[in-house]
Amino acid sequence: MSNCVRQLFSTWGIMSEIELERLNTTYGTPEIKQLREDVCFLLTHGLPAVKAAPKQIKSHTWSFRSDYELRMASYLFEKILQAKAADWDELQIKERSDYEYEHGIKTPIIKTGVVVAIIDDRIIRFEVLDGMGSTSITVSSGNHDISDLVELLTKALRHNNPLRGKLVQILMRGNSLDINICARPKSTFKDFVTNTTRRDELWENTVLQLQLGQNNGIICHGDPGTGKSLVCAAAANEAIAAGYSAAYLVGCVPFDEVDRVIRMYLAPAIIGLEDIDAFGEDRINGRPSYFADFLQFMNGITEREDPIVVIATTNHLELLDAAIKNRPVRFNRKYEFNKPTNPEISVMVDRWFGAKTIDHRLHKLCYDRGLTGAHIREIHRTAMTIAAKDKKELADVFATAVEVVSKHFITEWKPLGFASSTGKAGG
Repeated sequence: MSNCVRQLFSTWGIMSEIELERLNTTYGTPEIKQLREDVCFLLTHGLPAVKAAPKQIKSHTWSFRSDYELRMASYLFEKILQAKAADWDELQIKERSDYEYEHGIKTPIIKTGVVVAIIDDRIIRFEVLDGMGSTSITVSSGNHDISDLVELLTKALRHNNPLRGKLVQILMRGNSLDINICARPKSTFKDFVTNTTRRDELWENTVLQLQLGQNNGIICHGDPGTGKSLVCAAAANEAIAAGYSAAYLVGCVPFDEVDRVIRMYLAPAIIGLEDIDAFGEDRINGRPSYFADFLQFMNGITEREDPIVVIATTNHLELLDAAIKNRPVRFNRKYEFNKPTNPEISVMVDRWFGAKTIDHRLHKLCYDRGLTGAHIREIHRTAMTIAAKDKKELADVFATAVEVVSKHFITEWKPLGFASSTGKAGG
């Protein structure tokens, strides 16, 4: 049998070399001649598709841009591999670090070191490297395919990392992006004191958008203490309850890096931008160098495979650049938050103190003073303090608490009688 025929049959995977030799011995020249004719026919009319052998992976390295990402991956990979390992031997651990995988709960992780494990009868080398110009994790096996482990770890890093289903803060620490896991908010949209239409619109343009797989951005603007932050907290809480993640951006951050982190580890997610005027001021007054990065970040939300909803807050909408406040796609809705009406003040007092705890005639002490939901909350805290100190009931110290808070905050007295509150609902 010719070498050409042998090579073709071997390539197609039809017969092994031994089988080909047996065929050559068993059959005479006519049979071999027919095989050669068949081969020529196939060469003329096209070869059958060759099924490629599955690609084997014996080593894989994940590289990271920040210390936080390395520590998160080290925690996650070690947890997964150790659970699968029949034996786990820490050969050379040069540095450990603490990693907070739940709010307030930390565990030591490997930051630089080597572990050798036995997983499914394979010797697996797990190496974490932080230094020498490299921030990486390598999983390898000298003689065995580890493609199953590489796929498992890569998917876990994307879809089952410790940030999933949580509220986190993203901030700069030194020259590196850092992430803190926060306590999950307890607020819901039902806690927001406003009319039903406004409450429904806020939910529909935040949590519902994630459920529909759509990106969106809204701006909540108005006086301090009127409920803007409550919207962020309620959206984060209800998004987490629905299986999504949430994040606050704290201070000035590099938006290109934030975008990458959100895409890789969080989305779909609610993203809160508190006090957006800090980096989105009108370009006429001079914009920071990262202004363009922020605009690019907002432009990119429409191109995301996994959606995000951005909730921005500001006390000064007029200071925002027109490219932010008057450009659809970036922010599609703007909601104004004014100081609450007197009836809404009463609802807030009942919620903080408990229904019927404070006589409604005493509620009037808070009317027409320009108080907000934040002031009512502080009145409650102050009343609790005075009541505990003087061993009195909350109702007995309510008036005193109102006066104490009023002295420490600038509130606007409004004339009683013909004047009426025209502010929209706050909370």
